[in-house]
Amino acid sequence: MATVKFYLKEPEATQETVLYIFYHCEAFRLKISTGEKIYPSKWNEKTQRAKKSLKGYSDFNNFLNCLKAEAERIPREILSSGRF
Repeated sequence: MATVKFYLKEPEATQETVLYIFYHCEAFRLKISTGEKIYPSKWNEKTQRAKKSLKGYSDFNNFLNCLKAEAERIPREILSSGRF
């Protein structure tokens, strides 16, 4: 089963840091920048989402939800189509 997680590049930083998406399925692993930055103090490591204290947190988290959905959809589509 595939797992999708989000991690901060520098979780101890005092400035904004890059947010990565990690995709892992069996022996295949992929790490890609989301193109977004966030202050570690505004990031909830447990839920892997922005805290409510971040202005625009809802839009930010919706973006992450869409990224996760796409990361899960694409491999399923490839495998079901027989292109792999």
